[in-house]
Amino acid sequence: MLAFIVLYTLTSINVAEREKELATIKVLGFYQKEALMYIFKETFLLTAIGILSGLALGYFIHKYVMTVIPPEYVMSIPGITWTNILISSGSVLFFTVIVMIIMNRHIRKIDMLEALKSVD
Repeated sequence: MLAFIVLYTLTSINVAEREKELATIKVLGFYQKEALMYIFKETFLLTAIGILSGLALGYFIHKYVMTVIPPEYVMSIPGITWTNILISSGSVLFFTVIVMIIMNRHIRKIDMLEALKSVD
């Protein structure tokens, strides 16, 4: 749930800050899909970087905790399995797709005239 909230907030702020750019892109004749991919490529790239850095950092934190606290005192698996990696990465990607679907509606509803009229 935290991943969804963080992804939604960051993407929402990104779209809000770029409404004028998105309206300009639409006015210049870009297709709707190209305007959507303008935001979604960045979101997906940041998600991929976050997953990779999170897995690396999580591996070292897990290794540190397992050396500090002996495994016989903690009910946990001493190593990280592929199942753990797939479930955590898959859930983050799933939430990313949900956020993209929600933002798709928001980007499609941007009023080009109002966005280009606004004074920054």
